[in-house]
Amino acid sequence: MTAVSALLAAGLSCIASPDLLAALTLIPAWLWLLPGLMSVVWAMRWKLRRTALLLGGLWTLFAFGWVEEFTSVSRSIARAITVSAPTDRRVRVVSLNCANTARCVEDLVRVQPDIVLLQESPGIDGLQRMTQQLFGDAGHFLSGGDTAILARGTIEGRFVDLAGHFVVGTITLPGEEPIQCVSLRLTPPVARLDFWTTGFWLEHREMRNLHRRELQEVVQEIRRTDATSQWVVGGDFNTTPHDRALSELRPMMADSFSQSGTGLGGTGTNDWPLFRVDQVWVNSHCETERVCAVKSIHSDHRLVVCDLQGEDAVDSRAGDR
Repeated sequence: MTAVSALLAAGLSCIASPDLLAALTLIPAWLWLLPGLMSVVWAMRWKLRRTALLLGGLWTLFAFGWVEEFTSVSRSIARAITVSAPTDRRVRVVSLNCANTARCVEDLVRVQPDIVLLQESPGIDGLQRMTQQLFGDAGHFLSGGDTAILARGTIEGRFVDLAGHFVVGTITLPGEEPIQCVSLRLTPPVARLDFWTTGFWLEHREMRNLHRRELQEVVQEIRRTDATSQWVVGGDFNTTPHDRALSELRPMMADSFSQSGTGLGGTGTNDWPLFRVDQVWVNSHCETERVCAVKSIHSDHRLVVCDLQGEDAVDSRAGDR
């Protein structure tokens, strides 16, 4: 019973995620289900029926409440079964950490984006080539150094700091209302696994606080620009969407994968996508149609493909309600 109690305490700690235990966000939520299932089997083996039922109920609640793959995979099955008419208009936003190489344009061409949010972006020459190859003469780009925005339309720079961790631009696509976009890359995670030391836990706690401060800067820029417009914030968050550091975004933004994600959304690494560190967040003025992760060829991250319903489609649906 001591081991079972310890396991439940660990699961609850994963849910509460206090700052001192921030390192637990490194563990995918679904992985907790394996020892959880073993605890149920153990209780059944010892004929502790009430304990088995209690544990089974608790871990089922955990699975549906915190293991997002249950929802996203179920959504994929439902979409495959239900045939629905596509919307007349959509805007495809793609986020990709392209590992400082312009060759990742091959990955982007495959998914035909309207807006691209890049992290670890190549230099100006590389961005020019990528923009031309993706959008031709109709394309434009905005470089923020480590981050960049490319679009099949015009881009007005709102916040550009070559030494910063994000860039903000107002994008106007043909026939669409302007969309405020942020491409960001938060500080990379702690590169240590000595979990038996105090320093390991303290350094992860400090990393969460750093991510909070970085996101606070993004939120301040959103409020300073125009918080009532359509906003898309995407990029390499270098942490999972359940990390409490992302609470800085939650009052005004929502994780698009939680809304409309399909399949397994992990993006890091490309070959072993255990962690959904690449994300696209939207505000209430955007309506997501579908979000998924797509394997890349030239990066160690997967792409996040987020389809937003175009302004005409959203207005039409709103009128039918």
